[in-house]
Amino acid sequence: MKKAVLAFAAMGLITGAANAQHLMGTYDWEDGGTVLGVFEDGAVLVTENSTEQAHGGTRSLKMTEETLGGTPQAYVAYIENLTSGDTITAGMWIYDTTPGGNPSGRIWAHYANPGDVYSYRGSASGNSTYSDGSGWSYLEWTWTFDDDCGGQFGCRNAFVLEARIYSGLDGDAIYVDDVSVDVVSATGNATLTFPGGGGGYDLTVGTLTHGQRGDFSISGATPNQTQYLVYSLNGLGSTNVPQLGITLDLARPILATQRRADVNGDVSWSLPIPGNATGRRVWFQGCELGNTTDVEDRVIQ
Repeated sequence: MKKAVLAFAAMGLITGAANAQHLMGTYDWEDGGTVLGVFEDGAVLVTENSTEQAHGGTRSLKMTEETLGGTPQAYVAYIENLTSGDTITAGMWIYDTTPGGNPSGRIWAHYANPGDVYSYRGSASGNSTYSDGSGWSYLEWTWTFDDDCGGQFGCRNAFVLEARIYSGLDGDAIYVDDVSVDVVSATGNATLTFPGGGGGYDLTVGTLTHGQRGDFSISGATPNQTQYLVYSLNGLGSTNVPQLGITLDLARPILATQRRADVNGDVSWSLPIPGNATGRRVWFQGCELGNTTDVEDRVIQ
């Protein structure tokens, strides 16, 4: 994950909030990132950094509902340390070409706890409008944060921005690009996190076909430091690796291979894909001492 704070300034014009904060950020997937997390809701949702469509630049987030389920969603921004009355205005461009039908996309959000993008503390709702099927269409909404401190479970202090996909057929896909977030916080402590390649530390996974070799590479690594490629058959999770001082974003991760990065911080592997793995979904992550890449997931062809 990448902390992205593109503008940060005191706003003395806000009554009674001398230390108020105006926090703005944008994210466009040009750095090779994907998502902060997903909720599949009984579906199989594949998220990948794609060059097939782009609103600006050359890349976007591709969301494919490989198998239909409920309403799968990708987490594309995470805001922590919020209090009641803070406001969040967010927008995103969504691409589909099915006017009045599926697939389509929508901007939505939910409440969460700090330090855990997968926590869920109730829906924050969002814009009821769907992408319009004309190609790229823009959706935006403004939320007023409610910390629910009087509720049964105590205060909630974080907010997760979602891109949702609504599909009619297995394999339906949409694209998301140029997400913007504008936060006004009374306390001045809010932080904004977008997906990203860990400050340039990126994992790239090629198309994986059963019985053939698959290509994997890491860039932006610490030169000459050992790089680890790990995978999971169990999806996303949280696994502490104290030997490396990191927490992997995978459930029950397995080490696939390791190799030392070159003097430019690059390393690559060509690994055999089992012949009986057709249709298997696998989650991959790269890591080194003190650093991890984003997760990349693939369905083996």
